[in-house]
Amino acid sequence: RELRATLRELGVARGHLMQAGVLPNPVVEVEVLPERNSQLELRVEWDITSVVLAPRRARAAEPELGAARYRVAGAVVDLGYRVRVAFYALQAAQQRVGIAHRMLDAHAAGRDAARAIFEAGNSAELDLASQEVAYERARIIVAQLELDAATAREALQRLLGAHGEDTDWIVTAELPDVPDNVAVPEALETQTLQASLELHATRQRLEGLARRTGVARVAVIAQVTGLLEDAVADGGGSALLTSGSGISSSIAAVAGTPALPFPILVTTADHPLLTPEIVAGFLAQVGDADLAVGMVGRDVMRAAYPENQRTWLKFADGHWSGANLFALRTEKCLAALDLWSRAEQDRKTAWKLFLHFGPWLAIRALTRTIGLGEALAKAGERLGLKAKLVPLAQAEAAIDVDKPSDHREALAIWMARGE
Repeated sequence: RELRATLRELGVARGHLMQAGVLPNPVVEVEVLPERNSQLELRVEWDITSVVLAPRRARAAEPELGAARYRVAGAVVDLGYRVRVAFYALQAAQQRVGIAHRMLDAHAAGRDAARAIFEAGNSAELDLASQEVAYERARIIVAQLELDAATAREALQRLLGAHGEDTDWIVTAELPDVPDNVAVPEALETQTLQASLELHATRQRLEGLARRTGVARVAVIAQVTGLLEDAVADGGGSALLTSGSGISSSIAAVAGTPALPFPILVTTADHPLLTPEIVAGFLAQVGDADLAVGMVGRDVMRAAYPENQRTWLKFADGHWSGANLFALRTEKCLAALDLWSRAEQDRKTAWKLFLHFGPWLAIRALTRTIGLGEALAKAGERLGLKAKLVPLAQAEAAIDVDKPSDHREALAIWMARGE
């Protein structure tokens, strides 16, 4: 069922690409005007803006189709993996049932022998009771293992989408013996990253996002750039830059250079729910600020996803969680990047973070007598720039993927909105 939904997603992406390149129909109006010299007036209107933007829309939609293809391929591979795991689990469960039945037969034989010996008067009643208890325990174990095997079979059938007559199948083969030595390929992590369909899909999404939001160029900063070369090439090409010891210092090293000129929009790779609408909403509020920071309020998050757990920065104007969106408009931001590289380890604790801007601002942050927007503005003044808080209306802007539970939540949101 999930695979069918993902396949439909591919059709939707292909439809968006086709629609993006379609020119609008002209609007024709015919009006009879007897009070004028002409008895018939003909007007033809054509949306020139749509005609001009059609190639750009089509170019922006191409990476989205590529990302959908990678996601479909990833879903197929993932389903095959889960089917294989479920099949092995069923084989193991059936083998455990077989072993348990042999043990039950042995306990039954022991019980019958104990009864015969007891009836002959050659053993105590306690010995017979012990054998009968052992037999009943073995029966309970068999029943539990049979239930486990039935559950494993049902899990495999759900993955296969089998129902009705298609469920009339049996597994005859047993699990193979565990090999004495398992060969681990060299550079396994590198090969895994290079073959990651999820990375390729993310790269395509980012390329499409850049085209739809008017981003002139894309630069990817990573520790091991060689692993991303294929994904970058598939996504249309961009600059691959090697990172330093931290995020802020890595950006500071290239910000304002020909490789990454101002203004700069910064986001992170663990931001799978980022959309053009989120980026556009963020950029629309930047204004004349030298530095803008995107944040999501707790009220926005809880209204959309009440079970979501995040780290909140608590201020007088509310509780805030970072959206991994930053606008660096001018070279004045270099001072902020330099300070951020020294304060990066304190980013999850508000008062420790603002301690880098002076004790008074840290005390106000600790006592929650200042709002985050005002605190950012004052911190910016200390650095000689205009800093601004940009509150975002989309809760998804603050959902990054740092652990398996985050990945499951992001995937569920993706599926729910048809991505």
